[in-house]
Amino acid sequence: MAEILGVYPKTGYDIKNSSVELPLGLLSTVSVVYKDHEVKILDQRVDDEFDKHLLEELSKDPKVVLIPSMTGTQLKYALEASRIVKEKSKAKVLWGGVHATLMPQQTIEHPLIDMLVIGEGEFVLQDIMDALDGKRNLEDVKGIVYKENGRVKFNEKAGQPDPNEIPEVPYNLVDIENYVKSGGISFNVKERTLPFISSRGCPYTCTFCSTGGINKGKWRSMNAELTYERVSKMVKKFNIDVVKFYDENFTSNPKRSEEIADLIGGKFLWSMQARMDNMLITDMKKLEAGGLRVVEPGIESGSDRILKLVNKGEDKATMIAANRKLAETNIKAFYNFMMGFPGETYDELLETVDLALQMIKENPNGHITQFYIYVPYVGAPLFDYAVKQGFQVPKTLEEWIGFSRQQTYTPWIQDKKEMLEMIMYTSKFVDGKRLCQVLRNTKVPKFFIRGLSSNYRKNWEKHNFEKTMSVKILDRMVKRKFGWS
Repeated sequence: MAEILGVYPKTGYDIKNSSVELPLGLLSTVSVVYKDHEVKILDQRVDDEFDKHLLEELSKDPKVVLIPSMTGTQLKYALEASRIVKEKSKAKVLWGGVHATLMPQQTIEHPLIDMLVIGEGEFVLQDIMDALDGKRNLEDVKGIVYKENGRVKFNEKAGQPDPNEIPEVPYNLVDIENYVKSGGISFNVKERTLPFISSRGCPYTCTFCSTGGINKGKWRSMNAELTYERVSKMVKKFNIDVVKFYDENFTSNPKRSEEIADLIGGKFLWSMQARMDNMLITDMKKLEAGGLRVVEPGIESGSDRILKLVNKGEDKATMIAANRKLAETNIKAFYNFMMGFPGETYDELLETVDLALQMIKENPNGHITQFYIYVPYVGAPLFDYAVKQGFQVPKTLEEWIGFSRQQTYTPWIQDKKEMLEMIMYTSKFVDGKRLCQVLRNTKVPKFFIRGLSSNYRKNWEKHNFEKTMSVKILDRMVKRKFGWS
């Protein structure tokens, strides 16, 4: 009998061997307790008989069911799973994750939820299990919100754990082959990839990012030696060719990143997320020699005023300089941009478009990942400003389901909504390379993709963003799939 049942719900973006990632958060949460308590993990994204297996596990009377919560579509499936748990068992429904952490009051008020973990749950879960086993009082467990006799109780906050003290992820609790992916757009399709996280938080406080709201500008990391030890063990055990470091900002400490690169020494390939200003003070050729092949920076805007508004801590000159530095290497750069900020002018949007075009022109290895439309995420400092500008905050968990990074509900973009959607959809074509790589093993003719790319790029250069019929059809398909208005 599993005392702890971990359930990972669908997210709405679940494509096996493409977008479905190892449930690292859930696995890490149980890493402290799984040797003392029997743990079972079910992942709805990869389990074709999820409902059947969920009922089977509930019939074994687990004490607690862990369910992560990510703002958006995942909430729908998290609530569905919670309903089944409440109907078919006496287990405590325990939610964790970003949404529960940022919206605890609204979340705990839902009748299907018994308890929340606020923040990181590894050592909190250990204390919860001790309480459920009668070894301590629940009111003494830090980092939780729970219901008792119809009342909601907020306990004292828990501290943020040192990543060096968190046990290794228990990979044995899942079938790793469900998550090993091909190299995709960044690497050879025959290469096996898995993610790894070696640090938590971010020392920067961009006002559009909820990470700053959770971690308050604090960054904690494994030391270089432990990072190398664990990631090398994972590579060897699962025959991995490429490691994707999913740290919020891998180069927060440039010296540490260089030490990790030296230790890896090219034994396997890897990618990272990093800031442009950090890369200007990091020896990128040393990282390349150590196996780095891809970086994924967030550029956000080409307007210095907007960059200042969102407290990015970088300016356009920094972006250009770092891009030129990367052009001196063979490292591929996949750039993310954002538009539709409150108060953003048409000319400032064009500055971002022009910066993107300049960067892929000056760097042969530069790619545009996508132009995203700004979404006000709760916990991010810019959220309150967005509310003042007319954004209507969802009042229930169910209302948050339709909330995603592609949504276009914000009131200040309605007069230019079609233009923003046109830029968002065509941004994947403009570099002339990304979609060719994504679709290189399909029957889609490459000349067709290149033709579309060339056409959209010319339109971007002319600042012509009239919505084409093909994009209107794509827009309808996306909105129908996710139930957006």
